[in-house]
Amino acid sequence: MSATAGGAEHGRASRFGFQPGMVVQELGWDDDVDDGLRADIET
Repeated sequence: MSATAGGAEHGRASRFGFQPGMVVQELGWDDDVDDGLRADIET
């Protein structure tokens, strides 16, 4: 649940400081990554 519109969508990513429109470079991808978090950051 989120108090702001769209807040639930980007909740996990925003906890790390990621905001919509930011450019992010991924380094060190491996098979043990959190794909859900990656998807949240991507959107």
